[in-house]
Amino acid sequence: MKLVAVSRVLNEDDIIEAFVRHHARLVDHHVLLDNGSIDRTVEILKKLAEAGLPLTVFANRAPAFSETVFNTFLYRYAVEEQRADAVIFLDADEFLDLRRIGIGLRRRLADMPPDAPGLRLHLMDYHASAVDNPRDLLVPRRVHLREPVPNAAEKIVLRRLAPSWKVVVDAGNHKALLDGKELACLPESRVVLAHFADRGRWRWLSRVLIGRLRVLAAGQQEVSQNRNVHYVPPYELLRDSPEKLGLPDNFGGFPEPREEWIDDRIPYAGGPLAFTEPCDERLKALRAVIAAVEGLAVQHARLIDMNNAVRLQVDQWAMQFQRVI
Repeated sequence: MKLVAVSRVLNEDDIIEAFVRHHARLVDHHVLLDNGSIDRTVEILKKLAEAGLPLTVFANRAPAFSETVFNTFLYRYAVEEQRADAVIFLDADEFLDLRRIGIGLRRRLADMPPDAPGLRLHLMDYHASAVDNPRDLLVPRRVHLREPVPNAAEKIVLRRLAPSWKVVVDAGNHKALLDGKELACLPESRVVLAHFADRGRWRWLSRVLIGRLRVLAAGQQEVSQNRNVHYVPPYELLRDSPEKLGLPDNFGGFPEPREEWIDDRIPYAGGPLAFTEPCDERLKALRAVIAAVEGLAVQHARLIDMNNAVRLQVDQWAMQFQRVI
């Protein structure tokens, strides 16, 4: 069985090397789509490919929220061009943890009933904390404290389905549809995705701002579906009351571990890091937000320049005055 991983990535140079090396031992090929990184993410991917790791890397700098388009493209490419028997959808902060399934993931997929389209995997949230070794660049070794139970979110592993051009993979990789009907993937609690989203508050700040702005720029079709809805409360806090976050005095520090967190370092399957370097997360967050806002502004300007009706509409909006005093 040929197992192909597919991933959308954006500004992940602190973790991308470990992520790719770990999964190179677990899958046959990895297809990645960079969505406009301003850091060393693409540079590191090029070096990993040159070192012989089985990678295909695409780039798409579309600034607005287009996750369904991206996910569906990656699935179809993996099936049609890489001839995958099964496709696993992974974000760069998600590491397969196979300790609980003795038969292995490929065997589990092969043993599924013929009419089962795939599997649903839970995420286990890991947290950076004050007890981590800040000099250790290998994230799944440095960050070793986790929640006691998985979170409610699920990611899918999808079989090669026919016709592949009718398959749509929804935003977040939480579900897939065929002919508009959601596919009933089977739950698999023995395979966990160790989730390292919590790696620092400056990174969190940039992701909240970029994630929410992209959805807003995509229009009501995406807003009404509650895309990235988990970003809404922190985004509104950043917009309306940023002083409540302690900016900048104590914002960048790591918290003390919570009593309920469990010390459970995952078995990292990749080799040592060769291309990952330390970086200033504050400056990286600033550059990432500026690049995202600039991309949205440039796209807005292109729409105005290419369509006179849009320009007229924008001019009409500019003529709407409201007396406030």
